[in-house]
Amino acid sequence: MSGRFVDRVAIVTGAASGIGAATARAFGAEGARVVIADVDAEQGAAVAREIGGRFEPVDVADAGAVAIEKAELLDLEETAQRLVACGYERVDQVEERGQFALRGDILDLYPATEERAVRCELLWREKGSSSWNQSPMQFLNNDHWAASFHVETLGKYEYTVRGWHDPFLTWQRDLEKRKNAAQDLSVDFLIGGKLAEPDVARVLNDAAVPDDKRYEVAMKASSPPPGAEKIFL
Repeated sequence: MSGRFVDRVAIVTGAASGIGAATARAFGAEGARVVIADVDAEQGAAVAREIGGRFEPVDVADAGAVAIEKAELLDLEETAQRLVACGYERVDQVEERGQFALRGDILDLYPATEERAVRCELLWREKGSSSWNQSPMQFLNNDHWAASFHVETLGKYEYTVRGWHDPFLTWQRDLEKRKNAAQDLSVDFLIGGKLAEPDVARVLNDAAVPDDKRYEVAMKASSPPPGAEKIFL
């Protein structure tokens, strides 16, 4: 196995048996920390022990297990306990699906069902060339992406596509939501500073820069190039 999910958390519902259990084992074999979420406590705990994961009793058919309404006043510690019981991981800084953090009187939650932002590129080159050209792909719908390239000389060309989960783009998307909700962005700027290119990070990390300017710089910035471990071909 490649260990491509090392230091990542996988929450698998219905994982006490069948396809769910097989999925949990596959994630575990790739190095993920797996949370087994199921109503079958005995079998779910057995699968968790087998793969070195964690079992949480969850009835995924219960839509009201954790229901949070807009403008609802919450007991944050009680809500945190409910989230943990549903398989969420409490962290200091939210970066992945299925995580949450308490920041003062703010609950920062990354829903387990929400998709992370993805980028895709078309790579192409004339056959025999040692370097690739890159063209961004446009998302159409579902799993459909499109891109094209122009050839300058007649001959044979090679192409492939690559994609990766883009944490900076995910952060930009969430930053815009928090801005529109009139939330305090001071901590969010510092989180973005850890994801951005150095020139952008200097602005985001500088509390002396007005928030409107930091937000403008953040939303205009391009994502850093992905590390090799984040690319799937």
